[in-house]
Amino acid sequence: MADMAEMWHWQPSDMWPMEAGELSEWRNRAIKRYNEKQEAKAKAGKR
Repeated sequence: MADMAEMWHWQPSDMWPMEAGELSEWRNRAIKRYNEKQEAKAKAGKR
């Protein structure tokens, strides 16, 4: 939940009603977005 709170700026109360599958999907999206940002930063630094 902390991953999603940081990425999406959600409060715990925003996530409490979600089921485990939905939380997992949003967490996966947060990981994907984080990795994309890190890759973009790495590419920008290599130029």
